Amino acid sequence: MACNVPGYNKPMQSTTPEKDTDMLFRGERESAPSPEPDTGNLQVLGTGQHKDTDVPNPNPYTPKLLDLKREPQDPDLEEVLNQEIRQPTIEDRILEVRHIMEEDCELREQEISGVLQIMDQGQNETRQNFKIILGVLNKNKESFQA
Repeated sequence: MACNVPGYNKPMQSTTPEKDTDMLFRGERESAPSPEPDTGNLQVLGTGQHKDTDVPNPNPYTPKLLDLKREPQDPDLEEVLNQEIRQPTIEDRILEVRHIMEEDCELREQEISGVLQIMDQGQNETRQNFKIILGVLNKNKESFQA
């Protein structure tokens, strides 16, 4: 079997399935990005600056992470964060829709109540204006009769 690449006449070497698998894994390992070093926690081993210079620090927490861990926690937030993420069930969705509809109904009732109050104020102002007009007309009527 020969290679089909133009200008390349070297015969192809047959491989076994095990070699193919090994080559695939090796290719994935070699093409994988190398982990970025944490520049904040670098320590040179063997410098004599620490008691355990030949052993890397087993504590994975940086001072910043330790500070976050020491902060007071909100129990409600912790409960939410520790919940298992799951898709809502049909019952959950129905309850959510009912809740939204109830809130919408309450909002409409508040809007209607507000409109009715404005209309009532308008009617009261109109009555007061009619009383003023009738009072002026009565005074004019009395002045004409006198």
